[in-house]
Amino acid sequence: MKSIKSKILIFIILISIIGSIVLILLNLSYIESYQIKYRNDIRTKDIKSISGGIKRYIAEKNNCPRTSNPVPQTFLPELVFDGSGNPKGGVNISTLEDMGSYIDSGKKDPSGSPYLVGTYDNKIYIYTNHFEIYGSTNQTFFELIETSLCNQISI
Repeated sequence: MKSIKSKILIFIILISIIGSIVLILLNLSYIESYQIKYRNDIRTKDIKSISGGIKRYIAEKNNCPRTSNPVPQTFLPELVFDGSGNPKGGVNISTLEDMGSYIDSGKKDPSGSPYLVGTYDNKIYIYTNHFEIYGSTNQTFFELIETSLCNQISI
């Protein structure tokens, strides 16, 4: 009788351990997806904030922002788009000139990479290449501002 009770006790303990391990693994994947969502929410909020600051700058100055990259007072660079429709070739927002009261130009993506800005077809694109997709590679997330003020010859 004692051996049957100890076998049942061992069986219950094993089931409890396996159940605990399954719950821990499920929680870890939930925590990871929550962290990814949290970082992506920060990225989205930051890009909307930068976009809002650039819109205010354009409205008040009636001019497109300029950059100090490669030299002071240059136009924003003309972007190139890859096969997936993602912008490439922008400049760091910290190089934007006279934007101190409009945006936090030192703001960085949660990964530590800078947010980028450039123009294409009368639009200003603010973007990051580090938008995370759970179980996949990073994607590009961008917001655009339509304006005819940035229709210029790229350098």
